[in-house]
Amino acid sequence: MTWHEEILGKQRLLETYQRLYGAPSGGAPTKAVSLGMRPAGFGVRKLAELLNEDPAQTSRDLDMAALVTKIPILKNEPDRESAKRKLVLAIAIQGGKLAAHVASH
Repeated sequence: MTWHEEILGKQRLLETYQRLYGAPSGGAPTKAVSLGMRPAGFGVRKLAELLNEDPAQTSRDLDMAALVTKIPILKNEPDRESAKRKLVLAIAIQGGKLAAHVASH
């Protein structure tokens, strides 16, 4: 499985579980949730537990999946870090941060 297939799979898995159990709500659990009458929702933390990985990593992967969905060309990069570097570079170019640096050389 490629890196982008993995992160997009996590995104689809989260969406599937949220269709079944709903998204987590903020704040304290309702009485119905506390009594087990209603599911508490399914979020990133539960997905991370299911996948036996750090919630921060799961969150970063889901963020990258959202970017890959919006910018499919990132899938062509050999790994996540390369995709992230390309994205940071594109943002810097778009923001004009590199234009001044390149012009001065």
